[in-house]
Amino acid sequence: MENRPLCRHHLVLLLGMALLAVPPAMGEMPGQELPAPAQATAPERLRPCPDREPPPDGPCPKAGEPASLETAMARDDGPMLATLLETGLAPESTGPSGRPLLLEAAARGRAELVQVLLSRGARPDARSPEGDTALMLAAGAGHTRVVELLLGKGAATNVVETRSGETALFRAVRRGNLPVVEALLAHEADPRIRNRPAGETVLHLAAAMGHAALIGPLVRAHASPDTLSAGGASPLHLAAGNGHVAAVAALLEAGGHPMIRDAAGMTPFHTAAAAGQEGVVALFLERGLSPVFPDAAQRTPLHVAAQHGQVAVLQRLLAFPITPDPKDREGKTPLMLAAAEGQSEAVRCLLQAGADAQARDTDGETALHLAANRGCAEAIGHLLQAKGVTPDAPDRRNLTPLMLAADHGHREAVKRLVEGGARVDLVEPAEEETALELAVMNGHVEVVRELLWRGAAADHVTRRRQTPLHLAAFRGLCPVIEALLEAKVPVDPRDGAGRTPLMQACERGQADAVRLLLLRGADPKARDNLDWTALFWAACYGHKDIADLLVRHGCPAGHKDREGRRAVDLARERGFPEVVGSLEAGNSGQ
Repeated sequence: MENRPLCRHHLVLLLGMALLAVPPAMGEMPGQELPAPAQATAPERLRPCPDREPPPDGPCPKAGEPASLETAMARDDGPMLATLLETGLAPESTGPSGRPLLLEAAARGRAELVQVLLSRGARPDARSPEGDTALMLAAGAGHTRVVELLLGKGAATNVVETRSGETALFRAVRRGNLPVVEALLAHEADPRIRNRPAGETVLHLAAAMGHAALIGPLVRAHASPDTLSAGGASPLHLAAGNGHVAAVAALLEAGGHPMIRDAAGMTPFHTAAAAGQEGVVALFLERGLSPVFPDAAQRTPLHVAAQHGQVAVLQRLLAFPITPDPKDREGKTPLMLAAAEGQSEAVRCLLQAGADAQARDTDGETALHLAANRGCAEAIGHLLQAKGVTPDAPDRRNLTPLMLAADHGHREAVKRLVEGGARVDLVEPAEEETALELAVMNGHVEVVRELLWRGAAADHVTRRRQTPLHLAAFRGLCPVIEALLEAKVPVDPRDGAGRTPLMQACERGQADAVRLLLLRGADPKARDNLDWTALFWAACYGHKDIADLLVRHGCPAGHKDREGRRAVDLARERGFPEVVGSLEAGNSGQ
């Protein structure tokens, strides 16, 4: 037997035994009863510590140490708790955390204390302020023995926690504790209860967390593998999306429908493909599922794998004898979706597998149009190298990829397209606009600079005879105006109505643009086809500050148009008294 030093409580016991062996004191008669020793009350002193190692929560209690709830709880000391209960502590009292003692003991896995409390009348279904029961806490912490004790005393298994709507079974499943799950199911825990707000059952939870061993028992207890959550997902969708191969296999064995659709119309196969879960995809293929089975939008697993850039899944799917160009409801192929999302490696993979880069969707767009529209420069680079691709092919609206890239401000895409042979001065027929005009109207100054540097005509006119400078001035786009003027465009070009960019800026009240144009030499006295100056346009629309600015720059306030009206007359007719007052003061000073 191992020799160990005696702890203090052992010494106390030995001393007591020695005292019992001492003969009666001198003067005592044989048979005479000794006076009864003073007895300590139970709450004041502890029982002797058993002959064992000190418990992990602390050293053995000292002889004479006062009994306390904290000590009993820390050491799972049932007799100490029983002593406390006998001397006035109520079984329904609260512990250090403010929860009933039973819940405190259950949460800590103190089986001995739980047993004492239950035997002294503690209610097994008492709740914490948060709505937890002892069974929930024990199940969530994996305390199997405590769960068994509570169930033996009739603890209700289907009580739901107030906020989440979850039962003790949810807690056990989340932990993946099979013995606790089986114990709860044996006591009629209902696996069909849904939590809040997700509307999921415990089978959803087990599937999502990959607890494959729990799936069989739950299904045998009537959990349905095809139940959809509030978000429209089945347990199989969750297991597939999270890559839990064993859980997917267990659900399939339990009767889960592999082609069930979620709220988005996708099957678990689609979900796995989108998430790049190659192991689950391999399992589905081994089970004979088709890699081109369509979802509600007629998209196949090949589509969603391409869209999300899951190259490993793409390669596995393309190893089957299938077409790389199935079309969805909008006529889009996997290559188009990959291009639109900028999944350049997926684009390269599909092109190597023979995908058709010239295929068009219902809008007449190719993969190159979609990549340009989203600014996916690297994908554009791959597509421009594909057989038969022409960089200037128009879509149904007669927009080229370059026009789309310019319209959305994608400078790198513009650069790739021009370097790949796209022409910068092609004209869209409806408004006779080039890529430059589209970039200007949307204020994409970096694209404007790129196109100008690549040779775009800065003085091109649209169907309305407007130049890029007209378009920029009308919108008050000062950085674009600067870029165009740096390209040496005329500052006073005329549109179809004879108006200059300055006049258009005045009409729209673009004060900063007016100042910039005047600074760059725009003529404030220029007249349009109505014989209006810029001042007329400012007065007509009530822009007093601009009117004052024009007068200060020499625009004559007394000039009359063809009908003999002055700018002040227009302001009066349109009801702008502040402009009238300012211009009348200007007239009197002239």
